Amino acid sequence: MLYAVILAGGKGERFWPWSRANRPKQLLPITGAKTMLEETVDRVLPLIPEDRILVVTGKDLVKPIAKGCSQLKARNIIAEPCSRNTAPAIGLAAITLQAKDPQAMLVVLSADHQIRPRDKFLAALSTAVQCAQEEDCLVTFGISPTRPETGYGYIEVGEQLSAAVGGVVYRVKEFKEKPTRLMAQKFYLDKSYLWNSGMFVWKADVVLRAIAAHMPDLSRGLKLVASKKLKKDRDRAIEKLYRKTPSVSIDYGIMEKADNVVVIKGGFIWDDVGTWTAMRRIHKPDQEGNVIIGHGLAKDSFECILANEDGGVIATLGVSDLIVARKANCVLVVHVSRAQDVRDLVEKLAEIPDMKLYL
Repeated sequence: MLYAVILAGGKGERFWPWSRANRPKQLLPITGAKTMLEETVDRVLPLIPEDRILVVTGKDLVKPIAKGCSQLKARNIIAEPCSRNTAPAIGLAAITLQAKDPQAMLVVLSADHQIRPRDKFLAALSTAVQCAQEEDCLVTFGISPTRPETGYGYIEVGEQLSAAVGGVVYRVKEFKEKPTRLMAQKFYLDKSYLWNSGMFVWKADVVLRAIAAHMPDLSRGLKLVASKKLKKDRDRAIEKLYRKTPSVSIDYGIMEKADNVVVIKGGFIWDDVGTWTAMRRIHKPDQEGNVIIGHGLAKDSFECILANEDGGVIATLGVSDLIVARKANCVLVVHVSRAQDVRDLVEKLAEIPDMKLYL
């Protein structure tokens, strides 16, 4: 059967101060009236029913997610003891599903992406499922770049394998890390490069075989987890696995090394909503290029983003290219060119004892 695995363990630090430790980005209504996690669940419901949608997240977020996403049952939330990036999270979901359904097929999604329209996404998803079912391959989705983006990874496509309503299927030639501005411009102009969306489709046993081949230590730990019949023993095995496992992404750990990887060039619009600058793509700017969310006024100001989640007002006068975000007793002011670095600011705040309560 087909299952959705939604990765929801991120902290969303680049969206501070809206995103906090107990209410990170995926639990915020950033792209619409619902939270980003709820929108992700809704997106796959026509294809995958609620009881086959799993969420992998940190143990501290289990209760907030169960409370904030009514579509999910507590039993469908897999808790990680700590963050170890996407490879262990996906491996844990795969071994969990394989134990109850040896034929499980996984659709792996992130809880903080914006995707539209849904029908084109579901068409691409159906193509990916068919490809993974028939070829025993690892399927990812690539998006045609609409700008020279330095915040995304890229995929260089190789031989075209097929074409369907859901998109064109290519063999992956090479994965590229987040590029410099110059390289991003080259990738943008070269039609053989796609954005790496970080979404995947594969059989549970196929990805577990890939983990065994390329990440043997993780594979042994996952097999130990699967061997435990009692919940308390299983939880201890997971704790031990995560203590010993380094933080590794599925791209670096598996996808860049495997030889059975294909990419579907999706026809849908995709945004990973990684920083405050994404608000320019989600919300329509005014005539001066300002995006104002909540109560705000930008006078003689240009290309600014004002994001006010609470009462009160944000007002700017005679400035440009600023992000001003406010939540409760915290205010962020940052130049748009430094939006990627807000995480560094949050890490600095975490080092100051008196500042931790604002995280």
